Amino acid sequence: MLGDAGVFSIKDADALKGYDSIYIKSVTANPSAGARNLDPSEIAALEYALQGAIKSHIGGALPIVESPSVNSLSLVATINEVEGLSPLNGATITANNLADNANHYGAGAAAGIGTFDSQISGSTLRVSRIQVKIELLGSNGEMLAVFSDSNFGSDIEYSASGITNWSRVSDAFNRWCNELGSQLANATAK
Repeated sequence: MLGDAGVFSIKDADALKGYDSIYIKSVTANPSAGARNLDPSEIAALEYALQGAIKSHIGGALPIVESPSVNSLSLVATINEVEGLSPLNGATITANNLADNANHYGAGAAAGIGTFDSQISGSTLRVSRIQVKIELLGSNGEMLAVFSDSNFGSDIEYSASGITNWSRVSDAFNRWCNELGSQLANATAK
């Protein structure tokens, strides 16, 4: 287990042995079903934050290379369930408007402030529900290991008003990838 809900799954104990580098094939953020009007530059910033954490922390376990080789694992990273702010009668729901939160999310929703419309300051993105998944593929394209966290967004630090910022999102990616780097180092040790 990684963090609260993270899981590291590997094909078998020797699946990653013999690989000496990682090629980052893709880092992609995917909107949740029904998400609209997400700013492509903000989606790109989210992808960039995860890619930076991968290079800094997972790259410490195995070097990151610019092109794939027979001895490099291909890494495919996805951020899922990216959402924008929820409109309610043309207004943005905020932690400061508890009645709107309760009306929109149902009775008792105000008690969960910080988990519904927790947005990145200065952005239209909210990240409280995002999920992160990293797949490691062998040189033949076979999936050898998966790192996933279906509840990653809950690990991001928020202020009491339900707002976070880009540095807190980056910090959460860094912590997660640091833990993954440790697991990867153990799995690839000769």
